[in-house]
Amino acid sequence: TELIRSYNTLYSQARIDALDALENIREMSDAEDLKSKLLFSVVVLAFRHAQIQAKDIRNKIK
Repeated sequence: TELIRSYNTLYSQARIDALDALENIREMSDAEDLKSKLLFSVVVLAFRHAQIQAKDIRNKIK
């Protein structure tokens, strides 16, 4: 679906910018695995929230 494509794009493209931003945090500079897990978790939670919101909107329309 379009929602899945959007989040795939978000994770693959915006991830690089987010990793660069996290690199500027001194405590995170050597934590590559943690940064990747953090970004993945944020995208998954955002996707789940978007799914719930889309379902709520569809239910209100019915």
